[in-house]
Amino acid sequence: MPSKKKRTPWKKSSLILAAILVPILLLGGYYFFSSQDNAPPPTFRFQGWMSLVPNNIERFRFLNMTDLRQFPELFISPVVLSIPELQRNISIYELAYGLEIETSSNSIINILGMNATIANPIAGALSNAGLPYVSYKNATIHQIRTSDNSQADKAWVSIFNGVLIYSEGDQLALQALESVLNASANAFFNNDAFKLGYQHATGENGYLAFSYLKFEDNDLKINWAMISLSESSQLTKLEAFSMASVDDASSKYQEVVDSYLYGARNVYRTDNFIFGEFAYPSSEIRSVVMGM
Repeated sequence: MPSKKKRTPWKKSSLILAAILVPILLLGGYYFFSSQDNAPPPTFRFQGWMSLVPNNIERFRFLNMTDLRQFPELFISPVVLSIPELQRNISIYELAYGLEIETSSNSIINILGMNATIANPIAGALSNAGLPYVSYKNATIHQIRTSDNSQADKAWVSIFNGVLIYSEGDQLALQALESVLNASANAFFNNDAFKLGYQHATGENGYLAFSYLKFEDNDLKINWAMISLSESSQLTKLEAFSMASVDDASSKYQEVVDSYLYGARNVYRTDNFIFGEFAYPSSEIRSVVMGM
């Protein structure tokens, strides 16, 4: 029986998931093939957080914190980030969303979306704390200490348009944070292929979480994958794999299903996309989010 291949886990410097307790999820079930006509996608509805995702990244994960807070079993700690110099903890209850990005240099950027009434006082406190800083694109990036369990000895933080952007490390981490500040000039979602993938994966409906993963050269001819997680009576995860061509989607279909979509309740392909839909009870929210 084929098993689901594992994806490389996120690094420990991913802030929000450090607050999530993660058991191991074993997948099982059945799948079948269905064909669908590839109707023209509707007009793309741009979301505010998308302007913060730069091009040429390895992966990202968006977490809808407003809706995920309905799952109290998801988090083992409400604290997402501590800023030692300010003696300030930021909790999940202050966030509208979290966005985690891994760059091509393997730096992790954490973006915490919050209300301006929360973000602005933090920005003021950082400016008044006498911290080392650099200026970039009309934004101020402050250097702060990391937590005791971090492998890095410094971190960078900036408040920009009502969000907090954080990255741990030296020059590469600083450059990664700067790439977010400059993302609107070279945004990930300016790419029409990514827009189409997003529409396929989400239907542009509400979701608890959404992620993107770039695939390096591989025999299955997968370019990248997008995954959405939603909930009604149960959790529904939809995985969309973008193949190199329509022919590859056809010829590699079964291999992709066997390698990545075993246990899906439904699998199908449309043009150069292969899809798998999974269903889970809400009690497995922790494992499902971590697996994205």
